[in-house]
Amino acid sequence: MITELYRYKGWGADDYTKVSVNLTTYPVLKETKGGYWINRSGSKNVTPINCTTCKWVSNTKCHKFAYETKEGAMTNFLCRKNMQIRIVKAQLSQAKEERRIIRDMIEKSKKVVI
Repeated sequence: MITELYRYKGWGADDYTKVSVNLTTYPVLKETKGGYWINRSGSKNVTPINCTTCKWVSNTKCHKFAYETKEGAMTNFLCRKNMQIRIVKAQLSQAKEERRIIRDMIEKSKKVVI
């Protein structure tokens, strides 16, 4: 029986001067056929019923919230960060293109004589 699940999280200061990666351990409160009830507050002395900090997590999805092993949690963290990098790169590319379009519009408007 699994007693804990693991998830790595990245943390950073607002100015990005200090970045860290931390392992969070979630106690498993109950195991079901398709997943686990965990408590996000870390306490083991609660039941999933009427628990505001409890969360059901799948044990069958490819991208689980938390993993049975620290190695699985590390691999998932890397996948999440790779996806984040792809998204941010696409957003940066779009922002640069939008900036170029507006600059072109400004230049064209300066050439128009009223």
